[in-house]
Amino acid sequence: MSASPFDDLSKGLSRAFEFIVDPFHLKKKAEKDATAPFDQPYLEPTRWFLTEEEMLTSRNGAKREGMHLYSKGNHVKLYVASAGYFSDVATT
Repeated sequence: MSASPFDDLSKGLSRAFEFIVDPFHLKKKAEKDATAPFDQPYLEPTRWFLTEEEMLTSRNGAKREGMHLYSKGNHVKLYVASAGYFSDVATT
């Protein structure tokens, strides 16, 4: 068995998915005790979404005319539990 579940990903799943591998996840991390501070997740949209080059690679070079990689200022309704979400979906 591999030392890490990400070992196989480091070789790339296919041409379209080579960009998925994040070297940060391939690093061995030291064990933390329960009181250790947590790792802050990335907050910048550029860290979450594909770059233009990655999008082209994922689409075998086919361009997305008139579409943006991400948008800002969207109205979002937050559901802290799924019951409210499913209730809204059922009445819509």
